[in-house]
Amino acid sequence: MELTLLLDDDLWQVLNERAKRENVPVSTLVNQILRREVSAGTPGIKPPPFRQQTYAMGTARFNVDKANSFLDDLELEEYLRKRAEGK
Repeated sequence: MELTLLLDDDLWQVLNERAKRENVPVSTLVNQILRREVSAGTPGIKPPPFRQQTYAMGTARFNVDKANSFLDDLELEEYLRKRAEGK
């Protein structure tokens, strides 16, 4: 349904900034907020399911199957460095 909604300037600014931060249109954000507030007092209305936004991080720079071995090596290097410094 399409609706014209009059908002105060300060409220529009907050909604617009939050929508940009969450990478969603303002109308989607307003729907989410209204649905959450209305359903809080109305049993039977459920908010849409949570969806986590993910980002590609590239490939690992080491073999993740040997992560524990890699961490052991780092700890050993740190131990030897501190021992050489006399700590």
